[in-house]
Amino acid sequence: MIPAFILNGLISGLGFLESKPVADTAIRDTLGNAVPKMAITRSKDELIDVGTSNFGNIFSFVGGGLAVNWLLRKTFEKFQKELPKTATMGEVTAQRWAVLSRSIGIYSAMTSFMWAMPFIRNYLTTKRTGVVNYADMIKSGGAKLPDTPERRVAVAASLKESKNKALTILGVGAAGIVLPALLGRYAAQKGLAGEALKDLFKKELKLPLLKGKGRFEEIFLLGKGEFSKLGGLPSMMFWGIPAYIGWYHASRDPYEKKEVFVRCAAFIACFSLPPALAVKAFEGKFKNILPNLNNQKITFELLKTLSPNESTLKSAQKLLIGQNLVGMGSSIALLGIMPQVLNIMLTKRRMANKQQMAKPNAAMKLTESISLPTSMSPSVSPYGMPVFPGNGMDATSLTGKSNGIASGLAPNPAWAHSRSAAFSPMYAIPSIYPTGLGSRTAFR
Repeated sequence: MIPAFILNGLISGLGFLESKPVADTAIRDTLGNAVPKMAITRSKDELIDVGTSNFGNIFSFVGGGLAVNWLLRKTFEKFQKELPKTATMGEVTAQRWAVLSRSIGIYSAMTSFMWAMPFIRNYLTTKRTGVVNYADMIKSGGAKLPDTPERRVAVAASLKESKNKALTILGVGAAGIVLPALLGRYAAQKGLAGEALKDLFKKELKLPLLKGKGRFEEIFLLGKGEFSKLGGLPSMMFWGIPAYIGWYHASRDPYEKKEVFVRCAAFIACFSLPPALAVKAFEGKFKNILPNLNNQKITFELLKTLSPNESTLKSAQKLLIGQNLVGMGSSIALLGIMPQVLNIMLTKRRMANKQQMAKPNAAMKLTESISLPTSMSPSVSPYGMPVFPGNGMDATSLTGKSNGIASGLAPNPAWAHSRSAAFSPMYAIPSIYPTGLGSRTAFR
C-alpha cells in the first residue's frame, strides 16, 4: 500500500514532466544516465571527468536552450502574434518562417553545445590533472604523473587543441543560430515562398522510428518554435546523437573511442525501447479498467477525463506510475549501468592483452641492447679458431696484418711483445697463438 502523500507526489511530479518535455529529458538523463555512470567509475579523476561531461551537457542543454529560445522569441515576436481566422496568406507564411527559423536555430545551438562539451571536459581534466590520455586518467587513482619536459609539451598541446576545437564548434553553432534568424526574418517580412513552405509543413512522412504517419511540422519542428517543446525524435537527433558524436570526436585514445562506441550503440538501441516495452506491458491492464480507451497516449490528464469514478482513477494512476517507473528502471539498467560495466570489463581486458604483447617486444629489445658490438665480436684465425680483440688490438693484427694502426686503434706494445699467454682483458679468454706471434709485423 503506497502512502497517500507519496502517491500524490508521484502523480504531481510525473504529470509535470509529461507537460514539460525539456524537463523530462533533463531529469531522465540525470537519473538514468549521468548518476549511474558516475557511481561506477575506476578512479577519482574519472568520476570528476564523467560528472563534468554529463552535467555540463545537461546544464548547457537546459540553460543554453532557454537563452537561445529567449533571443529567437524576441527576434520573431511580431510575426508570431495570435492570428485571427481571417489571417492573410502572408501572415500565415510569416508565422511559418518564424517557426522554421527558430527550430533550426535551437537545433543548431543544441548540436554545438553537445558537440563542444567533451572538448571543454578534456581541457578541464588536463588542466586539473596534467593527464592527456584516457588510459592514464582511468587508472591514475588521483596520483600525479612525473613532471617531465616531454609531458609539459604534451599537456600544452592538448590544452590548445581542446580549446581551439571547442571554440570552433561553438562558433559554427552560433552561425547556425544567427544566419537562419536573419534569413527567416527577411523571408517573413517579404512573405516569400508561401506555397512551398505550406507544402513542406503539411507533407506526410512515415519513418521507421515512428508509429504510423506524421506531418513534417509535427515530427521535425518545435511547436511555435519553442524550446520547451523539444522532445521525441528531434530530441534524439539534435541532443542525443550530437553528444555521442562529440564524445567520440574528443576521445583521447583508442580505449575511450571503443567505450564511446559501446555507449552510443546502447543509446540508439534503448532510447525509445524501455518506454515502449513498458507501455506494451501495461496496455492490457489499462484496457481492463478503462474499456473506452482507444489507441491514445495515456497521460495523467487523459485519465481524469476517461475514469468514471474516483476509485477507477486511483487504480489507473497507480498503473501509470508503475509504467513510468518500469520504463525509468529499464533505462537506468540498459543505458546507465550495463554499458559502463561492460566497458570496464572490456577495457581491462584490452589493457591486459596489450601488456602481454609488450612483454616479448621488451625482451627482444633487451636482447638487442646487450648484443656485442661489431668491434667486440670474435674473429676467426687462419687456424679456424676464434680470437677476441684485446687492448687496442683486433684479431687480424695477430695474423701479421697491420690493420691495428690503419683502423685508428691505439696499439699496446706491452701486450703485443709479451712472451706470456696473450688474453683479452674484457673476456679473459687466453690466446691460442704462440707467444708474440705477429707482434713485429703488427707495429713495423
